Amino acid sequence: MMMWGMGCCGGWGWPGMLLGFLFWILVLYGVYLIFRSFAGGKVIPGTGSSSRQKALDILKERYARGEITREEYLNMKKDLEETS
Repeated sequence: MMMWGMGCCGGWGWPGMLLGFLFWILVLYGVYLIFRSFAGGKVIPGTGSSSRQKALDILKERYARGEITREEYLNMKKDLEETS
């Protein structure tokens, strides 16, 4: 039986309700991130055009060092740019 002043959250009142709300928001966000990772979406921030630019920089370095030919460089660059 509830006593006067106990309210809904075991005596914590509105701060308890706020903490409960934040808890469920975090749980739902975690489920969302898990779903996106299985669906193939990007979960980690910063993995967009910056990672593509890094790949192009590495490709340019390999070409400059002579590790790959011009044709290989152009084909790889085209492949990287098509994934935009």
